[in-house]
Amino acid sequence: MVSKQAERERRLDITDRRNNVSDFEIQDDFLSKQEYQELTTLHIEYGKVHWIGLHAKPLNILHTLVQSIRSKQDTDVLGATAWYNIRPPMPVAHNDIDSYCTFQGKKYIPDILPNKTYLYYVKRPDKGGNLQLETGEEVEPKVNRLVSFPIEITHKVLPYEGNRVSIGIIFWPQLPTFYGRVTNTETKIFDRTWEIEDARNAPNTKYEWIELKQIMDQL
Repeated sequence: MVSKQAERERRLDITDRRNNVSDFEIQDDFLSKQEYQELTTLHIEYGKVHWIGLHAKPLNILHTLVQSIRSKQDTDVLGATAWYNIRPPMPVAHNDIDSYCTFQGKKYIPDILPNKTYLYYVKRPDKGGNLQLETGEEVEPKVNRLVSFPIEITHKVLPYEGNRVSIGIIFWPQLPTFYGRVTNTETKIFDRTWEIEDARNAPNTKYEWIELKQIMDQL
């Protein structure tokens, strides 16, 4: 668990990084047409978090996507987590450190934090669905667009119509301890801890991963 002193230092670091708008970046046409097509036909466990070690052999196009983003990192990392997003049942503002590092109501903040959250857009909705950051930026969910911003930044998805699919990616120097031991040469699958927390706090929350498979099949 995180100490009070560590939490204070983290908050000071968050303030500094929130003021550094240069950490916000957009790159369009990130994958080739062939890679994008391969990604849209990939069938994996959409309702899980996928761990891809830095030196793990890529087993599918999701792993390849993650490793192609790795070159953008300016710090040493152990590996990355990647997860699919669709239809947020409660589109509230959040940051990914709190989402990823909270377990059974307690925070487990690593000593070394990741630098950024990456979002890759697979499918845009019929209308709306922009990403809104607390710093004022607003991002259109354009297909094959990669967006990155400091991981501590609070963000949310604005209301939309239709279906919206993105992939979130975070590179970790250290993974929160409750995930267990991981290495930089392996791949693993974890439960989505924020959904477990949501279930504790809002028992009626539902995540429709069967629907996501149907949407991906239609791309």
